[in-house]
Amino acid sequence: AAASGSDPLLGSGSSGGLGTMEAKDWESQARDITTDVTSSDKYKSIALHAEVKLAEALERCTRVCPTSYGSDGEEKPNKLKTAVCCQLLGEFAELCGPFSAVLKSIKDELVRSVYSPLYVSEKGLLVFDQLPWFSVAERLEAEKAVMVEERAKFEEMLHEQQAVIARIEEQLGVYQRATAAAQLEAAGAGSK
Repeated sequence: AAASGSDPLLGSGSSGGLGTMEAKDWESQARDITTDVTSSDKYKSIALHAEVKLAEALERCTRVCPTSYGSDGEEKPNKLKTAVCCQLLGEFAELCGPFSAVLKSIKDELVRSVYSPLYVSEKGLLVFDQLPWFSVAERLEAEKAVMVEERAKFEEMLHEQQAVIARIEEQLGVYQRATAAAQLEAAGAGSK
């Protein structure tokens, strides 16, 4: 894709020059990355074709968007692989004769379940039209961590302010007692 000046994520014109960059929706990106991976007439079995196409598409996805791991060492879901799998499921559904409509409905339900209609991707350039829920969860976890940190700082400032107020109230009590004592002394000196 890089040699032809076309990025599978951004479309034509993203060769690094001053050409226009256009964001592509996730279906277009998945379709672009999976087209011409192989053609079914080269294989005796549609199942073998499907296996090869999936393996090649996922390998290409890994090159474009490398696997990442969480702090627990577990592999994190990959947005591009998710989109490609959804696209391939739709393509394979078309090959399944009487089961095509059912498999397309299953794919549509899975897409609605996997992708959030509420959030667009980060940084203004759409990687996909919608973020998958696992990315939304990561984003919310990061926002929560920031809020917890801000809350801890606020609580610390609140405790410091409460300590300052306690010192001021203590000082005020000392001044009030001193003033009362001075008034009593002045009243006693004035009556003599």
